Amino acid sequence: QTSVKSWPFSLPSTGFGKLSIVRIPRTDSTISLGFRIVGGIASHQGDLPIVIKSISSRSLASRSTLRPGDHVVGCNGASLINISHDSAAQLIKNTRGDVKLTVLTWPHAETKPRRVTRHRSLDNLNVPASQSDCN
Repeated sequence: QTSVKSWPFSLPSTGFGKLSIVRIPRTDSTISLGFRIVGGIASHQGDLPIVIKSISSRSLASRSTLRPGDHVVGCNGASLINISHDSAAQLIKNTRGDVKLTVLTWPHAETKPRRVTRHRSLDNLNVPASQSDCN
């Protein structure tokens, strides 16, 4: 049985959640992807997986299958398992071209209505280090 390494246990790749790759087309790396992440190793709440907190309306991410609650375990082939929040945010933000996120979606997330939120740019806000906009 194939498994995905997670915090601090292994999850089956089938059964509990669905592992998939979400592609977010981006031709200009200065354009925000339009989602926020929480979690990471040594976050203020402990060692947690990187999770999609929210998705901005009319953003690149809102046009994809990415959903709040999805666990992000990789970005363009690089692992986001057992890394800090800041490292994960920088890896995602610094990706050039299309962004391919490897995500674990939980079955209950597929049955809930999609929540897309609007939020201001973090450029002018003081946000705790455990929450980041992904550009």
